[in-house]
Amino acid sequence: MAGNAETFLEGADAINRGDLDAWLERVDDGIHFEPLRAATEGSFHGHDGVRSFWRDTGESFEVFQLDYPDVRELPDG
Repeated sequence: MAGNAETFLEGADAINRGDLDAWLERVDDGIHFEPLRAATEGSFHGHDGVRSFWRDTGESFEVFQLDYPDVRELPDG
């Protein structure tokens, strides 16, 4: 089973490839997503809400990439 860091990085890679479906496979359909981006207001619920955010992002940015130089597992606290 993949750890949280590995799953997170796989999801980021899917976003960078433009493969929203691969990312959504890792996310519960009950997701409550609140992006912190000036051009976006409100929250997005479920996979359909995330798809709406994704469409808006594609219209707003020519290139959208996630970059996380240091992702690691932390011990359960």
